[in-house]
Amino acid sequence: MDQLFKYSDLSSIDIYVSDFTLAPGPRLKVHGPNSGEQFRDEFLIPNWKKAMDAGKKLKIDLDGTAGYASPFLEESFGGLLRFANKDYEAMMALLDFKSDDDDYLLVRISRFMKKAGEMAAA
Repeated sequence: MDQLFKYSDLSSIDIYVSDFTLAPGPRLKVHGPNSGEQFRDEFLIPNWKKAMDAGKKLKIDLDGTAGYASPFLEESFGGLLRFANKDYEAMMALLDFKSDDDDYLLVRISRFMKKAGEMAAA
């Protein structure tokens, strides 16, 4: 996975969803290839851990794919928040998102992460 890291500056590690797949798939691995679960477990969490170990933010570039289904986004990013066991505000302080292709993706991801945080706190 190390070849997938792209360093943009000293304070962050950039990752590109398009390095994982050009066609994000369903929520779970059992439902098909390139799932949100697979992305989270095999790409997002390992990169997040590296960024945290290095004391850096993780920047996630969402551009360059065929699009995203809501289940992929919830499983990936809501799942990252559940894995990290952090509240929404603390997690968002550690992440940056980029989407020039579709600004609404950032709103959707934020909603999924807030909901995951609320459910974890309940």
